Amino acid sequence: MKPGGFFVAEVYSIHQIPYKSGGPQALELLYSPEEFLQIYADWRIVHFFMGEEVRHEGDLHNGLSHVIQFIGQKR
Repeated sequence: MKPGGFFVAEVYSIHQIPYKSGGPQALELLYSPEEFLQIYADWRIVHFFMGEEVRHEGDLHNGLSHVIQFIGQKR
């Protein structure tokens, strides 16, 4: 990523498994907020959210979910 570039992501959090609304069912394939904040510690964080969101993305990703949203800008 070039300096000034943006990285945008929405991923299922480690709290997703009980929701049964899609995403991986293996903890090692889900994300913790600490991982994002550690990996992007030297970036400008534009948006960071962890919590519940309703998804309507087909049969496999549908309903109340627990996600991490991230927008960061590389310095």
